Formats: sequence, structure tokens, C-alpha cells
Amino acid sequence: MLVTRTATALGAAALLSLTACGGGEDDPTLSAPTTAGGPTTGATTGGTAPAAGSTLLALVGTKESPQAFEISLTDETGNAVTTLAAGTYSIKVTDESTIHNFALKGDGVEMETSVDGKESPTWSVTFKAGDYTYICDPHPSMSGSFSVT
Repeated sequence: MLVTRTATALGAAALLSLTACGGGEDDPTLSAPTTAGGPTTGATTGGTAPAAGSTLLALVGTKESPQAFEISLTDETGNAVTTLAAGTYSIKVTDESTIHNFALKGDGVEMETSVDGKESPTWSVTFKAGDYTYICDPHPSMSGSFSVT
């Protein structure tokens, strides 16, 4: 369910599941992604899944390198999450890249930042039970997914 490509270590601000791709726009090199705490395993790393009403953090690129080929979704403490309780969440998006975007899609949800602009919106999103994905539209290998129960 989790798509992965090459990644460098992320800072604490990444949301739900980490996925990334090669170091350059045309670089198809594959390797295991990492988070600040080590390799991504696909499991919730901080214990229980965030509760409805929590704030989630979406990141495109990294704070140090906004154009990096990385995309992620984490809880407020920086733990990657693969499951989420149904309900309404606040999602703080950090998209400082002019070559990527953050698109969130699933049952009744379709939100995205622009590709060529830098944006830092906060979205209020209601998730129903089911599967959701986040992706960089111009670079589909930059993607991740999570389940809502």
C-alpha cells in the first residue's frame, strides 16, 4: 500500500506516511526511505493513531531543501502514521517547492496545492473510513497512503 523511492532524512515536520523519490527530477534511482528516526516501516511509529481533532503536518521537499523529491504526512510530534481514526482534522501543509505539489485524495476529499507556487495552507478535512493517498501530481512516484478506520 505504501509507494517508496529514494529519500534523505526528514526533519520532524512530516505527516502520515513517508514516501519520496530520486535525488533529481530525472533520477529514477530507488532506495528505502528514511525518517529522522530511521527507515520507514509502514507502521505507526509513535504508538496510537492520532485522534479526530488532531493537527497533521504535510510536507513537500524538506525544510532544508524545498525542491527535494520528498513528500510526507505526520502527526504533530513528527511520527509517520499509516492509520487514522475517522473524523475532522486540521492539516498544516508546507509546500515551499516550485516543482512539486501536495495533493490529498480519497472518499469525498480532493485537495491540492499548486505546482508552481509556494503555499502553506491549513486545511480542515473530514475523513471517512477508507483508504486515502497523497501525491505530487508531476512526480507520481512521490506518494503515500493511509487507512482511516
